[in-house]
Amino acid sequence: MNVVFTVTGSTGTIGSELTRLLSAAQAPTRAVFRNAAKTQRLPDVVWLQADLRDAHVLEPTLAGTTRLFLLTDNAKGFSRLQIDVLRAAENLGVAHVVKLSALGASDHSGSSIAREHWEVEQALRQTSMTWTILRPHAFMQNWLGEFVDSVRSEGIMEAAIGDGCVPSSTLAISRPLLPRRSSIRRYTRARNTSSLEARLWDLPIWRRSSAT
Repeated sequence: MNVVFTVTGSTGTIGSELTRLLSAAQAPTRAVFRNAAKTQRLPDVVWLQADLRDAHVLEPTLAGTTRLFLLTDNAKGFSRLQIDVLRAAENLGVAHVVKLSALGASDHSGSSIAREHWEVEQALRQTSMTWTILRPHAFMQNWLGEFVDSVRSEGIMEAAIGDGCVPSSTLAISRPLLPRRSSIRRYTRARNTSSLEARLWDLPIWRRSSAT
């Protein structure tokens, strides 16, 4: 059976890196996007412009997919969109889904985004597909624009967290920008998350799993 990877959110920080890694691995990839200005020519990648909020495009977008990476924006109600994608994927015979969730996803979280991710996780667990759930936290790329000056001049990031630490799934920060304060060493690079996703798809046996 031919393996086809479909990546949603393929032009974002994580999706673009994952798409690049799959291309480098010569893996047949369908990269779903909305903004054509962010696409780039890559070997073994077919770009498909689609708005997944339109139920009519789900079947042609996912048809032939064997492995799906599920990522959308966090606009209010995104859980319904992602659950619709999962249902379509299951109906079309997708074998495995990698769902990008968020650290702290639960039904009692004070964050509406975390609660919606939890809803999608539960819907995915109820499908017949095998799955992997990733729960990363804040990405270094998202902070550089705001904090790069203070990191370079003082080696610190300041945030309204008191003496608390910001948790993350992995310790991975570029050394030239590594701040001295221990609480800051808990941000994740999007490249590490994308690399993990790519390695997950290399596993010889597909098992239900989760990574936090």
